[in-house]
Amino acid sequence: MKTDSNACPPSRIRSCRTPGFTLVEVLMAMGISSMFLFGFFQATILLQRMAHESQVRMEMSEGFRSFSQNLDRDVRSARQMLLYDSFPIEESDLETSERLGDGERGNLLILVYGHFEPSSASSGVQRFFLTRLKAYAHLPDSDHFGPILSYEKVFSTASSFIDLPDPDDSGFDPNDPAYTPIENQAELNEVIWEMLDDAAIDSELLLDKVTGKDGEGFFHSFRENAVVLNGLIFLGKNQDIIVPTLNYTIKRGG
Repeated sequence: MKTDSNACPPSRIRSCRTPGFTLVEVLMAMGISSMFLFGFFQATILLQRMAHESQVRMEMSEGFRSFSQNLDRDVRSARQMLLYDSFPIEESDLETSERLGDGERGNLLILVYGHFEPSSASSGVQRFFLTRLKAYAHLPDSDHFGPILSYEKVFSTASSFIDLPDPDDSGFDPNDPAYTPIENQAELNEVIWEMLDDAAIDSELLLDKVTGKDGEGFFHSFRENAVVLNGLIFLGKNQDIIVPTLNYTIKRGG
């Protein structure tokens, strides 16, 4: 009887097995690999989420910065600031008695720009030339949330003017930056109404979702010479990032 010279004697079968991994070793290796892969995917998802949030915050910052910078520039350079309760508005609501005063809050801010023509002693009046009107309007819904739009109209200084009492007779100084120039409010109301009622004037969307504090007006008049933003601004793709205005204040002429 012939025997295979390469066969492993019974006494050495355990030591002569083909090299390899046991089932336990394979399972342990798969478990460790799975843990590494799970950690890698979790880190990737976290990095993607952080990048998205960073992008959203950057867009949020840019959106609020653009709005606040434009409003800051417009209010500071305005000759007069008028605040009303809401928009859309009726022409009769532009009367002086309906205008909001110090400490009151509304959703329609109107800014008046222009310059004076030196008065002549013979005329007894001073002429104020309108150059521009700018309106910021918050349009809240029944839940007090809504966008902010802006409207603007530029005038030819040769054709748009308002006659005022002579400053020497009325006691006001038109060169004073804190001076409220438009005493002839009826004529100004008419010009403002023409702008707000003009369907041909385009509006610009500034913010998608805003609410005033406690559901009241977003713009707060401070001494009738400064405007305070009083509320919350919702930014981001899903408008889920809330930015409090923290009583952001802009003083006219300051």
